[in-house]
Amino acid sequence: MADETYTFRLHPGEKKRYLAGPYDKEKRSPNYSYEIMIACHAESDITVKQFFMNFGTECQCGFDFHNTSSNLEAYIVMLKDGSIVTS
Repeated sequence: MADETYTFRLHPGEKKRYLAGPYDKEKRSPNYSYEIMIACHAESDITVKQFFMNFGTECQCGFDFHNTSSNLEAYIVMLKDGSIVTS
């Protein structure tokens, strides 16, 4: 799979924190989202928790990903306002 088609790979059993970027809570912008590419029967093996971190007046949006599968890797596509974010 070409690197341009996903943001990062999540190996079996791996946990990864992804800090997406700055976020304006008042404007609720930009819009960060994700897509998970894994065998369709294994989608429930990926858990995702979104979080926000405040640093003074700046807010950062992030996601915690966990691949609970013991044998399948997943490809995570991060989107910022609909555009793919490559690492």
